[in-house]
Amino acid sequence: MILVYPMQAIMVEVDDWRGFFNYKSFASVMFAVACILFLFRFANFKNEGWFTRVYSMTFLLLSIYFLLNTNNATAMIALMVSVFLFVLGLLFIKFGRLIKPGQWFLIGVFAILLLLGFWLAKDTLFGIFGRNASLTGRIPMWLTLVPFIKQRLVFGYGFGEVFWYSEYLVEFLKVAPWGAKLAHSGYVEAILDTGLVGLLFWIAFLVEVTYLSVRYFILERTLYSMFFIICTVFVLLINVTENFLGTYEIFNVLLLVVSFAFLTRGFLSEKQLSK
Repeated sequence: MILVYPMQAIMVEVDDWRGFFNYKSFASVMFAVACILFLFRFANFKNEGWFTRVYSMTFLLLSIYFLLNTNNATAMIALMVSVFLFVLGLLFIKFGRLIKPGQWFLIGVFAILLLLGFWLAKDTLFGIFGRNASLTGRIPMWLTLVPFIKQRLVFGYGFGEVFWYSEYLVEFLKVAPWGAKLAHSGYVEAILDTGLVGLLFWIAFLVEVTYLSVRYFILERTLYSMFFIICTVFVLLINVTENFLGTYEIFNVLLLVVSFAFLTRGFLSEKQLSK
C-alpha cells in the first residue's frame, strides 16, 4: 500500500489516519533507521549468502524510497551524515593503523575546514532540500520560546505542560500558524520540560554515550562496532529540528539507552579483567 500510495505515510490528520505513521517526522525517522540497519547488513555481504545479500539490498532500496517520499529534510540530512561517517569508519578500519600522529592533526584541521565550509554554504545546502536557513520557520519559533524558558529556567514546566498555557500558545501560534504543539527540537523541548537541570543531565548522558561508542569502535575496529556511533550521531542530529528526546516519543531514547547499557557493560567487564 505504501509503495503504491506513498502519501498515506505522510502528514495526514489523526482522524483520517490510514498509513503506518500519522506524521511524516515519525515515518521519516523510522525509515532512516531502517536505511542504517540494512546498510550495515549489506556492507557485510562478503560473509553472507546470496539470499541475505539480495534481501538486504532490496529493503535498503525500499527504505530509501520511502524516506524520500516523506520529504523530511532533517531525516535525509541526518542519514547522509550517518552514511558519510559510515564510510569514514570503514576507511579507518582498513587504514587507521597506518595513519601517523601528525597526519591525524592534518585530518582534524581538514575536518574543521570542511564543517566551516558546510556552515558558509548552508543556504545552498538547505536549498537543495527545498528548505532555508531558518530551518523552515523553526528558528523564529525557538526565539519566541525564550521568554517562556526564562520564566522557569531552572526546573522547567514538566513534560508537555508548557503547551497547556494559553499565554504561551497565543504567542507561539503567531510564528507557528499550522498549530504546532511541540518545540520541534529535542533540546529546546528538554529545557522547556525540565529546565537547565534536566538539560544538563541530558547533555551529560549524550556526552557519555558518545564517548563510550567512540572508544568501543576504536578498540574493536569492526563493522558492527560502528553501529553505536552511527545511532548516537543520528539521534543527536535528528533532535536539532525534531522532538525525539522527550514528551511521548521514546524510540530514539531507547536507541541511546540500549547503546549506553551495552557499552557500559563492556567497559565494566574490561576494567574487571584488567585488575
